[in-house]
Amino acid sequence: MKILFIFIVSCFNSYLLKQDNTIISVEEVDAFVHGISSEHREAYVAKSSQFEKDVYTVLNINLVYDYLNENNLLDVIKQDQKVVENDFLDQIDKDFIYNLGYEPEKFNEILKDFDLKKQYVKGYQYYLFNHINLKDAEELAYEYYLANSEMYSKPKRMDLSRITLSKSRYHFNEVLKLKEEISLEDKAYFSDMAIQYSTERLVITNGGELGLIPKEALSKKIGRLLFKSTEKGFKNHIFEDSKNFYLYYINDIVKSELMSFESIKPDLIKSIKQNMADNEFAEVMARITEKKIDINIEEFSSIQSRYMFEDDKASIN
Repeated sequence: MKILFIFIVSCFNSYLLKQDNTIISVEEVDAFVHGISSEHREAYVAKSSQFEKDVYTVLNINLVYDYLNENNLLDVIKQDQKVVENDFLDQIDKDFIYNLGYEPEKFNEILKDFDLKKQYVKGYQYYLFNHINLKDAEELAYEYYLANSEMYSKPKRMDLSRITLSKSRYHFNEVLKLKEEISLEDKAYFSDMAIQYSTERLVITNGGELGLIPKEALSKKIGRLLFKSTEKGFKNHIFEDSKNFYLYYINDIVKSELMSFESIKPDLIKSIKQNMADNEFAEVMARITEKKIDINIEEFSSIQSRYMFEDDKASIN
């Protein structure tokens, strides 16, 4: 929130904070704190920095609500987003409100009003999203697609078969001999050797077949070397890591390809629309929060202790 000036006031008792013509009352902070679950409320209130930030959040809710009211948007959003009045009488924490001096019926009305304001603020954000010009969003989405084509490319993939040979069972010379034998034979022979010699259970079960995989499915070193290949067939090279030797057969190579705009269009347009709506909402917030904030120092300095009831204070002490 952008604050140009803060003016501390000690002579007003009608509000906690005030910005331009928008105020936040102690009752609204009561409603906000009531929304914190009872088992976490004491610890939450004790964190003064977070608590004070959330008090300003309540002020922002009121600022947006008043902005909507001044611009005759409340009825529009009510219809557009189906804003409804909820009842909270059965959900009220009676111990909490009795400590604050409220009766359930009175506090229920406070909760209703605060909930409606939150619904209107959230509804306004959805309203902005729903009223973004679709043609503008689609044009921006296509521009983004072209500028970030690497994000929408299917990576190069290979259909691979593998023989895994544990270094604890095979010496390099044995693997070299097997490689030379396989290099003279066809794919069927490779599959037979995978079943006969491989020490990797999955490889044995599948006859050496790994299927179509991207480079990232392999170790960094092996993936880098193997994916340099441009031809199908047996890769006449012994690959290895700290535990195993590997022999690979390239069954097929699927080159990297750019996904069509149409295939990603719905999700990308939704993302663009959300970004446009967020920017529009941020612009509104920048305008309505730029004026000075008046603080009722008497109320604000004691607001935190308001929720530290005798039992809470005793547990802290």
